[in-house]
Parts: sequence; structure tokens; C-alpha cells
Amino acid sequence: MEAALDRPALSSLAARASAAGLLAACVLALPLGAQRARPLDVGEFVVAGVSLGADSVSVLRRLGPPDSVVVDKEATDCGEHSLASWHYRHLTLLLDTQYAVAGFLLTGATATTARGIAPGASRGALRSRYGAPAASRGGEWEFYPDASRSPLLRVRLEQGRVRWIYLGR
Repeated sequence: MEAALDRPALSSLAARASAAGLLAACVLALPLGAQRARPLDVGEFVVAGVSLGADSVSVLRRLGPPDSVVVDKEATDCGEHSLASWHYRHLTLLLDTQYAVAGFLLTGATATTARGIAPGASRGALRSRYGAPAASRGGEWEFYPDASRSPLLRVRLEQGRVRWIYLGR
């Protein structure tokens, strides 16, 4: 014996299925940037296993000797300071006067942030991983872990793609 469905119950069932399908289609159609990314955390200022503030000995142990080193002398009110840049393939580490890592400059696809963004990534990928920038100007987006604005993550965008990424003070 067949179960009989009356017309109103059948049309109500079809309407619910149609509404559920429409809702699912709308959710899937949302741009990735519309999803809320978690806030940036100070613990994410790590590149290639090296943390912001790491000493030069730790860097050498982790990455080996740099391809090149550039030392810039900077005159300040307190005297002259030397700032070093250690250059690796796709990555430059900026070291402060104590030879501690003060920043990272990522310039190629093999250097990634803790959330997996590297130069060459799309604007959409950046937005989905980091959300809306706290500040933007002239093609650069900035993200901060808190209101102090330091350290920061600064990203240069060109033609919808990440050109370079700076993480540091």
C-alpha cells in the first residue's frame, strides 16, 4: 500500500527544499573576505622558524649564514647606530643594534607568514586569512595585533597580488 501525500504537504516540502537550496547557494556565493578572520596575534611574527626578537645566533642556527649582509649606519640624537640586513633567498631579516631580529621582509613565494601568505598571493587570499586591514594607503595594507600598532604586518599590493610583506617593528 502506498503512502499518500496530500498536495499542500508536498508543495510545503518543495518550498522548504527550495529555500534551503537558495540559502546554501547564497552562503557559498559570499566572497571569502566576508568571512571574519581571527585577529592578528603577536605570536604570529615568525618566519621560517625565526621569531621577532630572536638573536643572531638563533638565526644562524635556524637558517644558516645569509647570502649577503648589508650594514647601514644611522645617525640619531643618541649617536650613531648600525642596523644590519641579512639577505636570504626571498627573505631579508632586519637586525637592530643588539643584533636581534626587528623585522622580516618577504619578497618571494618561498617565504610565508604564519597564515601561509607569500608574495604572489591574491588580494582575496590575503583578505580571507587576515580580514580587513586596520589601515590602507597607496596600495599598502597594515594589520596590527593591538592598538599600539607595533609590531605590524604591512603588505604591498600591486595589480591584485601581494608584492612584498613586512612583519616587524
